[in-house]
Amino acid sequence: MIVILLIMGYKLSSKIRWELEHTLNAYLEKIVQDYASSDKPLSVEYNPFVCSGVSDYKCVSKNIALIDTDSHQEILKVTDLTLKVDNITTSSVRVLIKSPKLTFDGLDKKIKENQNDEVFQIYKVFRPDSFVCSEEDKILDKKDGKISSHNQCKITANKANYSYSIVANVKSPKLSEKTILNAMISYYANFISPQKFSEEIDDFDFALENISFSFESKELKSVLYPIFESDYNANKSGKKNPFNDILYEKGLQNLKELVGFGLGVTGMLEGPYENALINLVEGLHSMAIDKAIGVKVVLMPKKIPTPYFKIHPSILLNIDKSSAQQRILAKLFNTYDLKVETILNQNEE
Repeated sequence: MIVILLIMGYKLSSKIRWELEHTLNAYLEKIVQDYASSDKPLSVEYNPFVCSGVSDYKCVSKNIALIDTDSHQEILKVTDLTLKVDNITTSSVRVLIKSPKLTFDGLDKKIKENQNDEVFQIYKVFRPDSFVCSEEDKILDKKDGKISSHNQCKITANKANYSYSIVANVKSPKLSEKTILNAMISYYANFISPQKFSEEIDDFDFALENISFSFESKELKSVLYPIFESDYNANKSGKKNPFNDILYEKGLQNLKELVGFGLGVTGMLEGPYENALINLVEGLHSMAIDKAIGVKVVLMPKKIPTPYFKIHPSILLNIDKSSAQQRILAKLFNTYDLKVETILNQNEE
């Protein structure tokens, strides 16, 4: 009896492992085909995912690269992209996806050729080097196909960190009466293309509980200071004073006022997020003078519990058009409050 159960368990695990590997590689192959036409500026090359494991699963693609069609140079390369699926029960699962090395050789070359050295140095400081993302999914109601999902990522750069977190619920009759792993494989299989997802989207309802994005750096002043100094020295005719912190902060203040003017002219300070945008500018200014190490932007629902909503297929198919983007923004304005937090330097607390 024990042997039979072990054989059945192994066959089930092999089936899940195959479905996981097939879904990942089908998604990559679809991307390759979408970029395959000669008029596309970019193409995609990859090593297929290979999955292993019996109760927990690990899938690895050695390389995924975005290629410039004309020069055949790698614009972006993701090395050892690893997906781990563990902590599996019938109702919950955790997924980890990471890459220890991101390279941008082609993009580095283009920026270096087309921009001055100051711009290239800023780009190098904030260019991502690696990332680690995780997602925890849990069945809330198996009969209704209701699942909660917490997705978070940390992206590491030379002298900065970026992170985001999304807490959301999704429900669909297509997810009902399934184990969490089968439900999520079924759900993400729809992401193979916008066209496929748009055909299935009417069957899904979504609720976003919380969205946050943060940017942290203890080196913003060290990056900006030489740029302001270089600009000051280039226009130094008739000036006797050497560049110093006072002149740096004066330059920052002028830049902050210019940004505020730009936001006002474009009408962005007339909407419901006026205070949040002002706080964001103030937070970045505090980072630039070493009074803060980061800013965090949070979207929070105006109503609790968060209402579910549907995504119209036309929005997915026209996401690059202003009309679809305006509909998304209108939905955000009506449903969510925007809050900006400044993460102070410990010496300033």
